[in-house]
Amino acid sequence: MSSPFDPDRWPTGYGPGSSSAGGAGGGGGDELPPFEDEDAPPPVDDEGAPSADPSTGEVLPSGPAAAPRRKPKQDPREAFLQWVSEQIGQVEAYQQPIHQKPAWCPEWWNHPEVVQRLYVAWKAYQQAVERMSEDKGAKSAWWVQHWDHHARILFDKQHGPFRACNQAGHLADNDRRPLPIVMELPPDDAWLI
Repeated sequence: MSSPFDPDRWPTGYGPGSSSAGGAGGGGGDELPPFEDEDAPPPVDDEGAPSADPSTGEVLPSGPAAAPRRKPKQDPREAFLQWVSEQIGQVEAYQQPIHQKPAWCPEWWNHPEVVQRLYVAWKAYQQAVERMSEDKGAKSAWWVQHWDHHARILFDKQHGPFRACNQAGHLADNDRRPLPIVMELPPDDAWLI
């Protein structure tokens, strides 16, 4: 089945390389640093002098053996898909009786509204996780201010974006039967975010 999404193109204001911080779409500033701060190698001294620990002033060993291991940069698309799978499968659909399962489309990525809502919820979740050390209520605020609102709209069986979809597929006739959520990953060429 063809998809309206181009896997090499993110919506305006979203995805790696977006420079619009809070611009149209609200997803700006998504360029991830190549390494976590604690994993970054010490700065190179122009004069060849050894680096020093900034907290103690102690001279640090130099050379390839002393360089800290670097964590590989995680692909944003893969991180997004993993989060969606976990959020939907473990939170929304976990141990729900079939008749109580929320509306869902196995080809959720074919719904631009769904992709946008899941993407902004994911970005807000990442920010909440980062703020947890300073604000213990950051995740709670994310649930109330972000997820609860988006979930009510996404999974509304009468008016939500999945109202005409069912287990048989995108916009399939569902004979008004409630369906289990089946989380399938989109094909590699489906344009998501």
